[in-house]
Amino acid sequence: MTNKKMTINGVDLDIKEITDLLNQNREIEAIKLVLDKTKISLKDSKNIVDNIKKGNYENLSNPITTTNKERVTIKRNGNEIIVAYFDDKGNEHIVTPYDTLWEKVKSMAKDNETIKEYERTFRGR
Repeated sequence: MTNKKMTINGVDLDIKEITDLLNQNREIEAIKLVLDKTKISLKDSKNIVDNIKKGNYENLSNPITTTNKERVTIKRNGNEIIVAYFDDKGNEHIVTPYDTLWEKVKSMAKDNETIKEYERTFRGR
């Protein structure tokens, strides 16, 4: 397969990178790659990966525009926790318990234990 690319929200995705992950039985990582790079919904990211997995490469080079929805990501890097809020335009905001967005992030993350841990740790500094 040639190095096909697809463009989503102005971001080029390398189809080979996704198929390499799929060939290594790393489908979740492939979906996360699409999700993180493009800021589209989890459902749309999964649909794209599913189509690539099935060999359906039609129109993959055409730009795809999606409506971004608010979302929260929580990443752990060793002992560090990074909480990011993505607004409805796809803009990322790194959030701490002292930010005005914190209550919104907590409500979006519901009863996430990592959020609770981060808040306890952050306020204890």
